[in-house]
Amino acid sequence: MRRSPRRERGRGPCTWQTARLALALASAGGLSLVACEDEPEQAERRLEPMRELPPPPEGSAGASAATQGADAAASPSAGPGERPRADPEIERALTLIRTSGRRFWVPAEDPEEDATMYTAEQFASMLRKKWDWLGYDIVALDPWLNDIASRSFKSNLVYQVELEGGRLLPMRGWLERELARAQTDDAAGSPEDQP
Repeated sequence: MRRSPRRERGRGPCTWQTARLALALASAGGLSLVACEDEPEQAERRLEPMRELPPPPEGSAGASAATQGADAAASPSAGPGERPRADPEIERALTLIRTSGRRFWVPAEDPEEDATMYTAEQFASMLRKKWDWLGYDIVALDPWLNDIASRSFKSNLVYQVELEGGRLLPMRGWLERELARAQTDDAAGSPEDQP
């Protein structure tokens, strides 16, 4: 006679502790013996980020970022289960990356392998996914730059951006300069806004 319950095909995990507990409950309280449950079907599981992904941008990239920024300003606090509203500068940074036309390099973990090159659109998309999956609670620009946009999560190696002539710069320094330049351009106004 076996001490542990027999696992039949199509039955869920039934340990000897579960069987012993079921027998104790049945004898103590007159409860009916509980059988091990059937295993739920292992449907194809799809992992999802903790927040809904924004719809793909329509028209110009600036309009999409402006719309998302307006939504954030209209609703300052997030509901239950939603990400707190992020600093609009994060969306601006992603837009700057996506529209830069530059190439971005992610160093390989193994020094004998080549770095991986991303187009501007691919790199912005990769950063957004990284933010959705790993930085769900990051809503300020500085932590986003440190934890999401500057270096690889897995290897902690610095991302790089390629300038004209093939010169590589660390991603964070380049992005901070581009954000500052965009702010001064916005403060000065565009030429068609001036009389």
